[in-house]
Amino acid sequence: MESSEVYDRLPMEQFSVKRVLRRSCQSWLPVPWFMLLYRRCSTQVKSDEPRARIFDRFLASTSGDCLQIAVKDEIGRKFGPNWTSVDKYDRSSIIDRHDDIEALQFPDATFNAVVCWSVLEHVAHPHRAIAEMYRVLKPNGQIWVQLPFLFPYHGDPYDYWRLTPNGLRIWMEDFDEVACGCDFWARTRIIAATFFWGTKPAR
Repeated sequence: MESSEVYDRLPMEQFSVKRVLRRSCQSWLPVPWFMLLYRRCSTQVKSDEPRARIFDRFLASTSGDCLQIAVKDEIGRKFGPNWTSVDKYDRSSIIDRHDDIEALQFPDATFNAVVCWSVLEHVAHPHRAIAEMYRVLKPNGQIWVQLPFLFPYHGDPYDYWRLTPNGLRIWMEDFDEVACGCDFWARTRIIAATFFWGTKPAR
């Protein structure tokens, strides 16, 4: 078959100006092209309310015994004296215990609130960790989980996961959702975190 006959059989949209321009931009201007693409797509997942404001409301609603899984460097402290901090690898004085998040050494229904911030991307079996947080949380207790959506690889010691808000909703499906969204905290569309605030049902 002649090549001209093949082209005649192809849909005309394959030769549209728009398609040619898109392919040209991807080939010759990949950085600005994908920056524009990320910017456009970010509007589909960005939270209407800033994540920091939502988290402040979460913290304000907590009281009593609470569990903090890891202490982020930029926070550098526990959220309060009523918070117990746990980190398997961090040996600094700010950490109270070194439990494995997949096998927490607390009795059932111990805590009123749990925060797990930038941890689950490093956990090989996140569903086990989520099940453990569910177990140690009291009925009607609150949970905040946050992990990267768009972020470079950072093995500490391993790096496994990236999730969209809908993906995190699936992971957290045993909890009643209060808020879930995506936070572009670094003021760029190529760095983002996904967060979930939920409550344990009173069953």
